[in-house]
Order: sequence, then structure tokens, then C-alpha cells
Amino acid sequence: MKASKKRFRIGAQSDPVEFISWLLNTLHAHLTNSKKDSSIIYECFQGKLEVVKEIPKKENGDDQNTNAATENNGILKETYKMPFLMLGLDLPPPPLSKDVMEKNIIPQVRLSNILKKFDGETD
Repeated sequence: MKASKKRFRIGAQSDPVEFISWLLNTLHAHLTNSKKDSSIIYECFQGKLEVVKEIPKKENGDDQNTNAATENNGILKETYKMPFLMLGLDLPPPPLSKDVMEKNIIPQVRLSNILKKFDGETD
């Protein structure tokens, strides 16, 4: 509570996403190596999302290729990686039914199904 300047209090409910974001950023700031701008937090928790842009090639011969660009059938594909600490995912809607003990049933969804929106094929 003291470290967060009373932003997060014992016994008071807070947003878990806001808390984990604050915790990771605070730990990173205190554990950053002075020689490089990295820490054990970034090494363990940072992921990379590969982004592929498909750009129709211009006919005027004006190529502005980057190092990661490739051409296929007149379409220029530009690939780059974006680092992230937290990736927002669309979770399935809450269940409409309850179990025999009158509690909500938590649906189990495969992680691969949740990540499908990033495969470049699924809308």
C-alpha cells in the first residue's frame, strides 16, 4: 500500500489489470540494469507480436522497401515485431447457465482459440 502511494489498499478491491501493470512497471524500474535498458522483468514477461502488413505495390516503380519487406504477386508484405508486456484478448461472453450449486460455470477456452484473431486469417 505504501509503495503504491495508497493507490492499492489492503482490503479494498481494485482493478487487477491496473495492479499487474503497476507491479510490472515498478519492478522493472527498480531492477533495470544501468548498462542496458532491460531487467529480469522484461526478459521474463515481455512478448513479441509479429505484424505483417500487406500493401499493394505501386505501379510507378517507386519502391520504398524496408529490410523485412518481400514482394509476392504485386503485394508488398512488410513484417515487423512489436514488443508488449500485456496483450489484450477478447474473452468469451459469460455463461448464461449456472451449475447445481447456483454458481456460474466458468467456460474453458483453449488459448489457441483466443489468439486466433492474431493469425492474419480470422476476422
